[in-house]
Amino acid sequence: MATPPAEVWLFRILHADNVAYALRHGLFTRSHPLHDPNYIFIGDATLTTARHEYHIPMVGAGSLGDYVPFYFGPLSPMLLNIKTGWRGVTQRPQRDIVYFCCRLADVQACGQPVIFTDGHAKTRTSRFFRNLTDLDQLDWPVIKLRYWPDAEDNDRQRRKQAECLVWEHVPPNCVSHIVVFDEAQRAFVAGLLQAIGHRAALHVEAAKFYFH
Repeated sequence: MATPPAEVWLFRILHADNVAYALRHGLFTRSHPLHDPNYIFIGDATLTTARHEYHIPMVGAGSLGDYVPFYFGPLSPMLLNIKTGWRGVTQRPQRDIVYFCCRLADVQACGQPVIFTDGHAKTRTSRFFRNLTDLDQLDWPVIKLRYWPDAEDNDRQRRKQAECLVWEHVPPNCVSHIVVFDEAQRAFVAGLLQAIGHRAALHVEAAKFYFH
């Protein structure tokens, strides 16, 4: 649908209290034996359960629950739900939410299988791809939107949530940038980075990565 950016980035949000474990061990699926035992869940519990039962329509691909999901852009509908408490999602202050940002090329170099979609992966109309030449099937202008009004296009929210799915585990060295809401969280995460010896670049980007 549109030419992808020259360098494709992946974005995952997590609770600040999950950052230390993730920096040491990486990101895991919920069923993985090394999944953080103290993980603070920030999403839609009903949807997450349904994802574990949703089989990907590709031979041998397994279910959505077998993958660590990322978005291709910030400002996801899920973050807005966390901010507002919409759809029964536990409402939390955005300052508690941290972004892990990875280059798609770095994730691929780690050797884990990657699948991506042209919209929310749990939506029946979304298509699944393995070949990076199909990244042009994603609606990149919509992915970059801050808001996605559906008055003229009721499929926009689905396309905004195009996903990159990484099999089971994303090693910590794939995380090259971390974005936080304010200076207090920057100081907190900076302390973790120093203690753990992780070299991710750290940014405060409330205007670009969080809802007003």
